Amino acid sequence: MMKKAPAFIRGGSNTPPLWGGSILTPAMAGYGPQYKMRKVRRTFSYRTTIPRRTEGSRAAAGFVIMFAVLPLLAGCTGLMERAGQLLDGSAFAEKTLSVYRSLPQTLSAQGDTASLDRGVELRRVRSRDNEEFLIIKPKAFPNISLRCSAPAFDGGFSFLTCEYLEAGPAGWNEFSLELSGGGRLWGQGNLVFMQLRPTFEPVQITEGKIRYGSKRAGGAEALAGLRNRRERIAALTEWMRAYPDAPVFSSQKEFSGFWEPLLLPELSRRGKKDRPRGDTERVRAEGVWWDVRYTADIFPEELRILRDSGALLRDWEEAPFWIYLMYCWDDLEQILCSELPLLKD
Repeated sequence: MMKKAPAFIRGGSNTPPLWGGSILTPAMAGYGPQYKMRKVRRTFSYRTTIPRRTEGSRAAAGFVIMFAVLPLLAGCTGLMERAGQLLDGSAFAEKTLSVYRSLPQTLSAQGDTASLDRGVELRRVRSRDNEEFLIIKPKAFPNISLRCSAPAFDGGFSFLTCEYLEAGPAGWNEFSLELSGGGRLWGQGNLVFMQLRPTFEPVQITEGKIRYGSKRAGGAEALAGLRNRRERIAALTEWMRAYPDAPVFSSQKEFSGFWEPLLLPELSRRGKKDRPRGDTERVRAEGVWWDVRYTADIFPEELRILRDSGALLRDWEEAPFWIYLMYCWDDLEQILCSELPLLKD
């Protein structure tokens, strides 16, 4: 009989499945015909008439239809991020003052990260409270934005948070991860240079939201689930990085293509009438019969309960980019800690 899994595997106490998304999409405003009242002569009764559709009403209908179909595009993180910001009003909370992008020659740098897109976008923004910040977005990791303080007189700045958003067909993960470290920005006019101090370290998730299917969580409930998931992913990726002969990946798709058959070979049989065979010990979790002997042969002891309980499957399906990001964190540091020339848009 399996032992009861620790809290960080179960997702925290009194929580729904804490593996999914976090943007809480507001209820859509309905759109219907406009009515006007017309008094009928010699009576006190009223009847309604429906006006002919005008260009304005067609535009309004198209606007509402656009927002109705946006949730169906959950796989497109950039689009959904902008849509979520528009719906909750955060898109209007900050004003972009300037945008800089890395020069083409920075993309051909050599080293272990040569296969990754080394492009970087730097934005200088101002909040409603008149505070200025720097937002760094690496192209190789589009699900994150690194928020930094405004440069001081000498160009130095400090990291504040890593803002993370991952959308999938079943839901969302969104959180703010506190970062330590900083960097320096110098130059003037249309050309500036940026370099971060090695290394910048993730500290702790400070806030977040989760949605999985119809279940939504925020506040302390979401925070506990996200922190538990981060612990599980950290343990998994530490083992993955030490795995012999693992190649260098240029995308999350390549990463998943290599690791999924190794971590979860049973997925190829999921949905079939697969039953335990006499020569194999198996346990059923999350709708899959897990090969316990394979788990013991491949995985270290501290990760076996994650696989056999189905927690690894949930993390793999609901937070694939999060796993990829933590696996490639050193590559992210190597990209940003080199001297980057940035050209103003």
